[in-house]
Order: sequence, then C-alpha cells, then structure tokens
Amino acid sequence: MDLSQLKSPKKAVSALFILNGALFGAWASRIPSLQTQFGLSEQDLGLYLLLLAGGAVISFPVAGVLSDRFGAVRVSRIATILYCISLPLIALAPNLLFLSLAIFLFGMAHGGLDVAMNTWGTEVEASLDKPVMSFFHAMFSVGAGSGAAFGGMTAWMGLNTLQHFVIFAILMVPILSFANVPWASKTVSKRESVGFRIPKGSLLIVALIAFSSALVEGAMADWSAVFLASEIQASVSAAAAGYTVFSILMVMMRLNGDWITRKLGPDSTVKLCGAFALIGSLVLILADTLFMSYLGFGFMGMGFAIIMPLVFSRAAQEGAALEDGGGAGASIAGVASFGYGGMLLGPPVIGFIAEYFSLRTAFSLFVAIGIAIIFSSSFFRRERTCCATAAG
Repeated sequence: MDLSQLKSPKKAVSALFILNGALFGAWASRIPSLQTQFGLSEQDLGLYLLLLAGGAVISFPVAGVLSDRFGAVRVSRIATILYCISLPLIALAPNLLFLSLAIFLFGMAHGGLDVAMNTWGTEVEASLDKPVMSFFHAMFSVGAGSGAAFGGMTAWMGLNTLQHFVIFAILMVPILSFANVPWASKTVSKRESVGFRIPKGSLLIVALIAFSSALVEGAMADWSAVFLASEIQASVSAAAAGYTVFSILMVMMRLNGDWITRKLGPDSTVKLCGAFALIGSLVLILADTLFMSYLGFGFMGMGFAIIMPLVFSRAAQEGAALEDGGGAGASIAGVASFGYGGMLLGPPVIGFIAEYFSLRTAFSLFVAIGIAIIFSSSFFRRERTCCATAAG
C-alpha cells in the first residue's frame, strides 16, 4: 500500500499537534530530574520556567509574520525540526548559561510551532468548511499525556534525561513525515505583513476570553490538588486526581467539540461552554465532599475545553477578512499572546487572592469568567471565509 494514501492535510496538522504536545509532555516529565541535575532551587526553577515562557511569547509575532509571508506549512515544518533538536540540547547543557539558552530556544520553538500549526489548522478547517480545531487541540492533549507517560516510563527504566530526550526526539521523526503533504497556504506580501496584530474591536473581546480561559487552565494545573487537600481534606492521591478528572473531561469534550460546533454554531457552542464552566465553578466553590469537587472539576474541564480552538478559528477568520492584509498568522499570534499571558498569570493571581482571603474565595473568580464567556458568545459568530486550498 502506498503510504502517501494514508496522508491528508487534516492528519498532517493532527500529527503536528500530537508532536507539539508530546515534546512538551516529555520536557515536563523530566523537570524534577533537571532540577536535581543542575542543583536548582524552587526559585531558580521558577525563573527557568519563566525563561521558557518568555521564549514562547517572543516567538509568537515572529511565527505570525513568517506564516503570513512564507506559508504556515513551511514555518510549521521548520519549527518542528528546531523543536526536536532543542529538546536534547537541554539535557546536553554543560552549565547554567547553556541551559538558559537551550530552554529559551525550546520555548521559542514550542511557541513558534504553536502559532504556525494553529494557522495551518484554521486553513484546513476553512478548506473543509467544517469545524476541526477542537479535534486538533484534543490531539495536543493526547500528545502531552503520552509524552509525560513515556517520560515516567524511561525514568522507571533508569534512562537518564539525555537518553530519554534523544530517543524521544528520534521517535518523533515518523510523526513529522505525516506533515509532508501538498498544501498551498495563503501568503501576503512583505509590505502587507504586520507580524503582530494587537486584537481590536470584537477580536479584543475574543482575546480577553482566551486570556480568561487560559487563566483557568493554568490555575487548575497548579491549584486543583491544593484546593482538594486544604478545603476538602483529601488524601494526596485523591487530591492529585482532581486535575486528572479536569483533563480527561477536557479531552473528551474536545474530541466531540467539532460535532457540537457543527450542530449549534460557534456562538451557541461558546454559550454552552460558558454554562458548563459556570455550573462547574459554582459546584466547586460550594463543594464539601470529594465527589462534588470532582463533579465541579469535570464540568469545568468540559466548559473550558473548546474555547481556545474556537478562539483561533475566530482570529483566523478576522485576519483573512481584513482589507489591510496581515493574514491569519498575525491575528492568531495576537490572541495566542493573550492566551499564554492568562496561562502564566493564572497561578499567581489565584495565589494572591488566596493569600488575602481563601482558596475557595479565589476560585470564585471562575464563576465570573463563566458568566463572561456566556455573554461574549455573540462575538464568536462565524462568517464564511476561505483561507487556503489544497494543492495538487
């Protein structure tokens, strides 16, 4: 059988989302090992994680302008290669300076691929004339979970970080081959390209929703177990399961998100997500049992699962429709910056509120975010546009 027959633009983008998540999951699974290897304190580790995030944020406008000028497909492939190379470089670092540069490069490759692959994804979505972005983001979650699981397995087998990262980077090569499909991205001239478009008007509202949704995702990762342990007096294992419930329901919702969007339309889907988020938040802050807490986490996972896919679709539509050029990449880079900002600020914002009040009070912020999502639904209404066509 000709393997090329197994390839398609949708599978190609799916492969990149899986790869992006898998490499990030591999990195995350070895953070404790790297901390021990380089003798990093908690504060030092926080600075290096901030450095990674800084690399990602800096790469957003660069990836946006390159995607618009040379095509999201080409930028996705180049960013993927750099991503695979940068992972082993972290483990190869002979000193802290080299480690800083390697982590920064890893962050740039991760962020650059994030913008480029989402831009390509919106092009495929437009050509198919049906929602597919939720499925792509589900593939990222699957990849992240798989990468983290593989990291845990290699640690159990006694492989060091370098061996793990090199083996894992090599294993990604077959996945990368799926991205080699004929595709012609829409491009703009150097004069038209803006590189980074600060969201304005209705897109600003969408970007703020992206910020809020990502804030919750970041807070859930860092504070869900703490909430269950301190507020519900759950055991360590039961507390850790809270984020697992959130993540599993998020993936399940993303796998069904495109079908829901086709049936309801993007604006009604956002309203439904906001309702789930609001219900989950209310149940969580009122919970006095472990079951109720898990129920709240589950509803919140469903509520915030497909907001970001819809945000990227809306940003691409906006970028393609503007008469002054700039393309989808610039708009996606703009909303991605808001989303990443929310992911970074979520944990400290919750911590700040909890310090002066309580963690349960801090989680009340999620109720307001759920209400905001419901009232912002009209800004996600889609108009028909076409971003790209398949070549060949």
